[in-house]
Amino acid sequence: NFGIYGQVYGYLGGYSWAILCAHICHSFLTPIKSLYTIEQFSVDQLFSLVQSFFSTYSKFNWSTEALTLVPRLSKSMNNSSSILQRGSMRILSPTPPHNNSARATMASNRDLIVQSFQRIENLLETINTISSEDKFNALKRILELKVNFPIEKIQTIIECTLSTDNPNELDEWIGWMKSRLAYFINDCETKCNLFVQRNNSIEYQSSKNEGVYSIGFEIDEERLKTHR
Repeated sequence: NFGIYGQVYGYLGGYSWAILCAHICHSFLTPIKSLYTIEQFSVDQLFSLVQSFFSTYSKFNWSTEALTLVPRLSKSMNNSSSILQRGSMRILSPTPPHNNSARATMASNRDLIVQSFQRIENLLETINTISSEDKFNALKRILELKVNFPIEKIQTIIECTLSTDNPNELDEWIGWMKSRLAYFINDCETKCNLFVQRNNSIEYQSSKNEGVYSIGFEIDEERLKTHR
């Protein structure tokens, strides 16, 4: 649940990140011919790939395109129209039936992910990355970045307080609640055209048997009431 790298934005989880990284390697990395080449892989080379990753996906038109990973030996990939209509971030693997691992990512989440890509791209352009040590420190800073909640355009926050008699059951109860709220949040976006941001972290109270989960909306409280 850390930054944009945990599975906190719908189903943009580990499998999708693997596809994104593989696409960058296919596009920018010279084919590795031996294990010796892998052992000599430098921080500078890694940093170059990381830069390419964020500069590519911060500009990618996620609203209309699907990112497809095609094997180098393959001439084409069959993208059926039904696949391209799923979800807001369509990330397709080359293996039939062309698994779409981000089919449940909402448009609000997609926009937050792209903002994070852009934020990191801007960071890499402004900090010193001349030496290998500079590049290594820059990579550490990327991993330490957290998602801001709420972002500037959020005007209204709904706080859900959950409690249990047994502190050991609180996380399980919170997970169940999140899964039920997913339908409500999806309706907020698809039926009411609302931008929604969820707080990825739970604010636990000192008693350890109570936690607060927050959901932010970009409209004010009075306008939000009209969508009830």
